[in-house]
Amino acid sequence: MSQIINVLYNIVDRIYVGNMPEVGREALAGLGIAIPIIMIVSASAALFGSGGAPIASILLGEGKKEEARQTMMNSFVLLVAAGIFLTLVTLAFDAELLRLFGAEAEAMGYAKDYLDYYALGTVFVMISIGMTAFITAQGLSKIAMLSVSLGALLNIVLNPVFIYALGLGVKGAALASAVSQAASAVFALAFLSGKKPLRFGFRKFRFRKRTVVAIMALGVSPFIMNATGSLVQIVFNNQIGKYSGENYTLYINLISIMLSVTVIVLLLSVFVQGAAPFISYNYGSGRIDRVREAAWFLIKICLLYSLGFYMLICFPKSLRLYSIRTRSFWKLRLLISGYSSWEWPSSASKWPARTFSWS
Repeated sequence: MSQIINVLYNIVDRIYVGNMPEVGREALAGLGIAIPIIMIVSASAALFGSGGAPIASILLGEGKKEEARQTMMNSFVLLVAAGIFLTLVTLAFDAELLRLFGAEAEAMGYAKDYLDYYALGTVFVMISIGMTAFITAQGLSKIAMLSVSLGALLNIVLNPVFIYALGLGVKGAALASAVSQAASAVFALAFLSGKKPLRFGFRKFRFRKRTVVAIMALGVSPFIMNATGSLVQIVFNNQIGKYSGENYTLYINLISIMLSVTVIVLLLSVFVQGAAPFISYNYGSGRIDRVREAAWFLIKICLLYSLGFYMLICFPKSLRLYSIRTRSFWKLRLLISGYSSWEWPSSASKWPARTFSWS
């Protein structure tokens, strides 16, 4: 769920930025260009957070609490290190990255402003997404939801303040996201520092190569799934820059809206991630019958949810939230249908790897 909320931060930013007077269309395109780096951050958080949390659940199921805690702390160190690395790379090579992502002159300035300010909060994003997975791993899904929802609601409140009241424009949207992610990160760490089975703290901490390898081996599947979405967006952006001509800004915005709407499909990952602690714990306890029962339940949910989504895209009035006025909505429906047809099996396929790839 936290990975989806991370994408929703950008969606909220785009809704407010798209309604900025006079420059909304170009500014919105700039945010769309920055989507790949946000997806890469989410993918990196999944590599270490979603990689470590199921291992911790299995260890808890086996009664090995200290080993589970050590797994969590190893994941935390990896999350912080990756966050610092991504921040430095983004700030040092922002223009080069944006050109790689397909930025043209009219969107470059807005994309650079957004990306630079967003990069300042990368470590908080990594901690928020990655450590929330360990709250869920203990079966505390309501607390995990509260953690990510806190930042999301704060982002909704801060966006109009920073963008309009303080006159920061695109920079304000990115700054609002960074501050909100920091609030979520602080909440998650504060909660994990309490008296819980997985208690945050560096007491007797050991950074183990075997643990790191196990975390990354289990996390590589969700990493690839998330990173592939970034690659798809980069290809889209570059092809638009090559063939769209004077309609570049319009088509970049349409592609961005498509990805915003298909985040609804990513909600399938909520069911997958919500079931992961249950499946992992029962797998560690030897209750394979309950593992199979959960698997069939997930398959049914994915099928029914997907059918409902396809019915929803027949009514695209919500797309006007982005202040886009175009008669090309039928093209957008085709894009959404095609992209989501690829995306939902990807989301549904994550649970077996998280359950059985580590022992």
